[in-house]
Amino acid sequence: MCAQRSSGATMAASASTAFPDRAPVSGSAFHLLTGHKVYPQDLMRFDAQTLAGARHLLQTYTERWGLLPDGNPIQTHVCLLQPVRYGLKKAMLKVSIEEEEVRGGKLMSVWKGRGMASVYEQDGAAVLMEWGERQKELDRMAYAGQDTEANLVMCSVLEKIHAATPQAGSGFTLLDQWFRELRTAALQHGGTLQACLELAEIRLADQREITCLHGDIHHDNVLWFPDSGWKAIDPKCLTGERYFDYANLLTNPEGCLPRLPGRLEKQLEVICNAGRLDRRRMLEWTAAWSGLSAAWFINGDEDGSHELEVAAEALRLLGYNF
Repeated sequence: MCAQRSSGATMAASASTAFPDRAPVSGSAFHLLTGHKVYPQDLMRFDAQTLAGARHLLQTYTERWGLLPDGNPIQTHVCLLQPVRYGLKKAMLKVSIEEEEVRGGKLMSVWKGRGMASVYEQDGAAVLMEWGERQKELDRMAYAGQDTEANLVMCSVLEKIHAATPQAGSGFTLLDQWFRELRTAALQHGGTLQACLELAEIRLADQREITCLHGDIHHDNVLWFPDSGWKAIDPKCLTGERYFDYANLLTNPEGCLPRLPGRLEKQLEVICNAGRLDRRRMLEWTAAWSGLSAAWFINGDEDGSHELEVAAEALRLLGYNF
């Protein structure tokens, strides 16, 4: 059985506290509705004032865009979500509280619904997007023996996302800016993180096939849209080498699957074939990304051991010995 992070406890009590006027929502049901894994401590980002302001915006844009609520509001650690009806369409209204999420909502329209959820309306921190189903779940597919099929779905989504061309000054973040925390963690801890940093510096200095990146593609950020197929949500909106996005597929889904013996090597071949990627270059980006992901956890005084295991395996396949 796969061991989950200790933070993956049910959020029913927290949801009930945050929204006392509705029945508790279990962690699994919340996940099915939103595609977000949210843990109780994450909800602390919403202090009373922030929550009140987000609720006010939710109501404001519901009225401004002529929306009909179609379910209870949903709280994640970075936003409020409201299932709605937009004319005859089912849609999701999202009000974000973090700058990164706000920026992602503003830039989603770059993709014009190709590989990314379509945006119907956008203003400030609010975005109205098409409704995604959770009846088909890529993480469940992966753990049910369809790991390859799930990765092939995400590879096809990435191909569409990478076909977009960012406009000059459009607000996309340069990829190398994201690796600052890896530099900090490597300086403090060395070892695997230092090796990951060295590879990251090499790859960042020699980027090819630079394009729009999702920045956080994984099994829970790709949903099934009944009218248009598989698409992504919640982009971080980066620009950089397209290999970076594929690396995240090899560190997901959550749980033990990415760390099972032989999994990285097998899915590396699947992804390289589907994405027309060079195997060694993909391994180098995988080590770099896994190190960065571990650094985010470690710098936040959390456990980055899962990510370090994937990084170590990528380094081993590259011929590193520790």
